[in-house]
Amino acid sequence: MRGGKRRRGRIDKVTEQVLLVGAHPDDVELGAGGLIHELIRRGIETFIVVVSDDTSSGPLRRSESMTAAEELGVPTQNVLFLGLSDGAVTCDHDSIDLLRAACAERGIDPQLVVTHTDADSHNDHRAVNELCRAAFRHTAFLFLGISLSVETRRFTPSIFVELTRERQDAKGRALAAHSSQEQRIGLAARRVWEEELGRKSSLAAAEGFEVEQQIGGSDGAHLASTLNDSPLHRFWNRLAPTGDVVLVDDVDRAGAAELDLYPNELAFRGLDALRLCMTTQMIGVRRFNEVSSESAQAFQLVRPANAVLAGGPVSNRVARELINHSARVRWVVDYDRRGDAVTIFIRERTGSIRFDTKFDASGRIRDDFAVLTVMTSDFDPERVVVSCAGIHGVGTQALLLALAEPGSAPKLLDAMLRELAENGVAQRVLRCDGRTLEVDELLDLASVP
Repeated sequence: MRGGKRRRGRIDKVTEQVLLVGAHPDDVELGAGGLIHELIRRGIETFIVVVSDDTSSGPLRRSESMTAAEELGVPTQNVLFLGLSDGAVTCDHDSIDLLRAACAERGIDPQLVVTHTDADSHNDHRAVNELCRAAFRHTAFLFLGISLSVETRRFTPSIFVELTRERQDAKGRALAAHSSQEQRIGLAARRVWEEELGRKSSLAAAEGFEVEQQIGGSDGAHLASTLNDSPLHRFWNRLAPTGDVVLVDDVDRAGAAELDLYPNELAFRGLDALRLCMTTQMIGVRRFNEVSSESAQAFQLVRPANAVLAGGPVSNRVARELINHSARVRWVVDYDRRGDAVTIFIRERTGSIRFDTKFDASGRIRDDFAVLTVMTSDFDPERVVVSCAGIHGVGTQALLLALAEPGSAPKLLDAMLRELAENGVAQRVLRCDGRTLEVDELLDLASVP
């Protein structure tokens, strides 16, 4: 199914359509009420299909669905009912033809289809997932999970829609319209699920969606990406849309001498935060591995993956090979070794600008400096290498923390992602507070003392 006026690589605003398909009345409101409210706010033509009817209360539930749609801003003429039997929905030749015919009659040709995940214990929900994937072509999908039946270990959302007060209120009104289902809907269980999705996405409460794309579905996938409110997932989905992530640890530099330079609690804060978000908030979205830079397997793991390098050339041999030996970068962390003494600093490869750590009167770090590098991998242009290299450990930890909490520096990271897309490499020299790990971008590099 595909029609209307389309342009390759973008969505023509006139033909933007999203279709939500629920097995039962109230399903799409439960799993995507906030999303629907946002689609309508954007002026996107939105349709709802209810696949089955309750044999005992079909007319009442249809009426409730129409009222609920109106509460979310969807015109009642955009709500369709297929009339299949509740509890006996199947994906077969007849149901596929029925869904296709209903959409064709209304001129529905969606770029994006929102329906149930197959990580669901309800047979009707799984059948509708299969039905939608069979009925549509050249489309992207968002798969929702409903608190009543989602299988939480198998449900792996990567698109999150924040439930702001406005969206939550609209969703609440829509669900209240399903008055015959008040006890089944279960307000408490729904809120617990929405808060759990919020924890996965660094938001207070959210709706979560798995995403899938058929060949030719890039327009819908782009639309889906613009709906993502999670700063963590939005950043990582742009940075590394596909592939696993491997964190390459530097050798332990947090010895007594190093820890005397800054508060001990900062020694591993960024590393711990990134490890936590990758193993909890990103679990199921992509695989995460961790390896020491001294391991014989380090380069073997880095080659096919997206790599995050912690530390500079003194402590991380992978960073030394991939960053300091690359002709593509402007800034490097370098060092002078004289006997047992090692002086580490940041320098411009082809210029004269140099940065050295600034200390306070007590000899502790006031300002460390660090280079954040994002570049396409020399091993695979579809993968990226991210280098977090401070002069001292505190600078490295500050950059790792920014990757774990991208909402803390959105303008900086957004600008670097744009440069990465255009040039294949982006770098920034950052000043890192030795007491708080806050980072500041150095806009006028030559003026820094």
